[in-house]
Amino acid sequence: MESDKGESPYRGQSSSRVRLEWLGEALLIGALLIAPWIYGAVEDTVRYALCATVLVASALFLWPDLRHGALPRGAGGALAFPALALLQIVFRQSVAPIMTVEAALVAFAMAVVWAAIDARGGSSSTNSSRRLSFAVLLVCVSESAFAALQWSTDRRALFGQRGDFQTMPFGSYVNHNNFAGLVSLAVPLAIAMAIGDLRRSGKLTPRGLGLMGLAVGLVIAVFASGSRGGAVALVGGLLILASISAQMRKRRGRKAVWIGALVTTLVIVIGGALAVPSATRSRLVKLFDKGGSADYRVDIARASWRAFAHQPLMGSGLGAFADAATPFKEGHGDVRSERAEADLVEFVVEGGLLFVGALLFFGRWAWRSVKQEIVEGRDRSGKWLRAGAFAACATMLIHSLFDFGFRIPANALAFAVLLGIATAQSEVPRIPRRGLSLGLFALLFVVAGACAYRSLGAAGERAALTRKTPESRLEALQPLVDAHPYLSHARRQRGLAWMALAYSNGQYEPSRLQRASSDFEAVISARPQWGEAHADLGWVKYFQADTKEAKEQMSLATRFDPTHVGVGIASAQLMAWTGDLAGALSEISRLRLKNPQWSKASARDLASSWTQDPVVLGSIQ
Repeated sequence: MESDKGESPYRGQSSSRVRLEWLGEALLIGALLIAPWIYGAVEDTVRYALCATVLVASALFLWPDLRHGALPRGAGGALAFPALALLQIVFRQSVAPIMTVEAALVAFAMAVVWAAIDARGGSSSTNSSRRLSFAVLLVCVSESAFAALQWSTDRRALFGQRGDFQTMPFGSYVNHNNFAGLVSLAVPLAIAMAIGDLRRSGKLTPRGLGLMGLAVGLVIAVFASGSRGGAVALVGGLLILASISAQMRKRRGRKAVWIGALVTTLVIVIGGALAVPSATRSRLVKLFDKGGSADYRVDIARASWRAFAHQPLMGSGLGAFADAATPFKEGHGDVRSERAEADLVEFVVEGGLLFVGALLFFGRWAWRSVKQEIVEGRDRSGKWLRAGAFAACATMLIHSLFDFGFRIPANALAFAVLLGIATAQSEVPRIPRRGLSLGLFALLFVVAGACAYRSLGAAGERAALTRKTPESRLEALQPLVDAHPYLSHARRQRGLAWMALAYSNGQYEPSRLQRASSDFEAVISARPQWGEAHADLGWVKYFQADTKEAKEQMSLATRFDPTHVGVGIASAQLMAWTGDLAGALSEISRLRLKNPQWSKASARDLASSWTQDPVVLGSIQ
């Protein structure tokens, strides 16, 4: 994989072509190093810019193979994501088609990174696998150092600032769990690289000793973050590394290997735990403490199961979890549940049995590829690098039982890189498919262009939504939505601006209401189960004097988002204004049952705007 004596299979290629491969590798390393620092690249502008970058990087990295007609064996796996998305849309399984298209773009970009490294990592003479591994270690060490500095000054601040969405920030991430998901990857990788260095040199070198010290420091960082899922995943990843080492040294006796590996794991884990404050240790040991977080996770898990049972075969659409699970929520209406708090749960909901089966098949294939190299391969240091990379990937998979690291682009990119290093084969048969390989090369640039276009749209949306008045916001949204009609949030905001501007002198201007209605209808077409959009359209229909349609839209809104306090209040208000006082009071009672945090006093204040009857108001519980 990373042998210094390796030779390129295409020694006759010109230096310019070699430079293309190096440029691709440099872009990948740059993406690895930069992405985590921009809040994990979760904001759409950065997310799609990152995808465009890694697609171009992968195309350049693969160019020596593609030029000679060698199609990467992982190309089919990468194309499986857009293929599944197309099936879900064609067969009307996706509850949010536009979200499915966008999720397929991101998943395809990350899968292409894996396919590129898997294809080139085993045969390249540029030591690319080793450099990419050190890039992962470097960014994790930098994140840990920054987290320690920031934690010592203000634990609630991120880059010196506080915000409503910064739930327990750590490092450059708004949530400590996302930080732990990235940094925990590097621990088994660093340990395995240290062992590989020892095996290669026959003695403990300064580099090997430094890698072991780095691993201990990263363990401390993970524990200090307070992420319980990260701590469990870290221990699990180290145990998996020990299991792999037993496979590698089976002739020496597995028992001795297991004992040594377990002792090493315990020493590292205990040392890391003792290095953090006692308050953090107390949080880590309370894996199943009762509280708002645990209750929310249970509620969203139940909703996820019901969403899966509703569409079990092909799922509800890639990227469509929020719209798929929300209709089945039982509480926590003050939270828009964009994530399942567990990636593996989201995969089941979004892809159904078809996607889960494909993932299991791929996992079995990946393990066989890794096992073949680490058991039968001749390069001792390369075997340990593969073993560490695979254990790091297993660490993130375990973490996915507790968090949504795969939805954080920076973390997903690190996973894709490490998986490519783990599965890369020393000798990959190259079957000439010149037309297909050049077609893939062109496709990567086309999709990269689409991602760049999407990034520009996200940047325009972000700028437009900073406008304070409906007039200025509409001025910015008009050209933006016309140029990027797929932006459902921006189109909804444009509809709301039209609706706000339609009211003047006690009445609504019909043409502006019609424009608002057109925008809301387009949003619902792209995301049929978005309850808030149905509620918006319901109000427009009411203002247009179409009471029947208004009630139907409000009914759909409460059906698709039954716990949303704002949607429920809007529905009750519409019922009261159209003469259905009993229905309005019933809706308030239902909403209070779903959301106990919505106070009884607030509910009675709302009802008092419809009636002053003390008996009626007293009946509200």
